[in-house]
Formats: sequence, C-alpha cells, structure tokens
Amino acid sequence: MMFRTIEQQRRLVSDAQSMTRKAKRRRMPTRERSTAKILEQGIGSTSANASMQQAETVDYTKPATAYDVEQW
Repeated sequence: MMFRTIEQQRRLVSDAQSMTRKAKRRRMPTRERSTAKILEQGIGSTSANASMQQAETVDYTKPATAYDVEQW
C-alpha cells in the first residue's frame, strides 16, 4: 500500500509537470502579451494616465507629513 501511494504521488507530479509544460508552450510570449494588453486598453487611456502621473510633483523643501499610523 505504501509503495502504491508513492507511485501515485510520482505520477501526480509527473502529470502536473507535463501539463505545465504544455500550458507554457501554448501561451503567448511575454512581450506579445504586454503589447496586446496595451492595445486592448487603448493608447488614449495610457497617455491620460501618464499625464496624471506627471501632474503630481513633490516639494522636497517642505517637511514630510506624518500619517495617523506613523509614529515620529
């Protein structure tokens, strides 16, 4: 019974490895996925997010404001 269980575990691991390899082969390369995601979102929304990020500037001459959870 113990040997049968060990064989089942080995088979389970082997099957999982082969399924993972198959899934990775079918998947698009990383670069193509990132490009497809950008195209799905649209170029206009990406440039709007970039302009919002550029609007925030930090004034380093002022002291940092502490949040309620911070202890100074």
